[in-house]
Amino acid sequence: MKGSKWYFNLKSYQEDVLYLDKNRDKMKSDMLYFVDSKHFQITVNQQNCKAVIKGTYQIMKTNDGTNVIIGRYRPFAITSHYQKCVGELSEFLSGALDVSFDEDWQRMEIKQGEDFV
Repeated sequence: MKGSKWYFNLKSYQEDVLYLDKNRDKMKSDMLYFVDSKHFQITVNQQNCKAVIKGTYQIMKTNDGTNVIIGRYRPFAITSHYQKCVGELSEFLSGALDVSFDEDWQRMEIKQGEDFV
């Protein structure tokens, strides 16, 4: 994960799932960058919203190793100040999430998980 960059388009973000991949194209102007083994940075570059979200992360593998998944706790902690134009994305990332990758580690899916008490 460390040093990897994942691209997405904030316009295609839905409330319960965010799709990212390693291939940047004109439609994917936003980026999630895993700075090191603990810190991430998201750069949003939309016409009406230019923002940076920073924080820490912890992503753990499942026992079978087929998938990386986070259920039952929050993998991302936002440390940057609240920014209105990315407020929904920040709230989503702060929640309980499941994170999975395809077999080639070229695509990532972050979706809302169950928040157990």
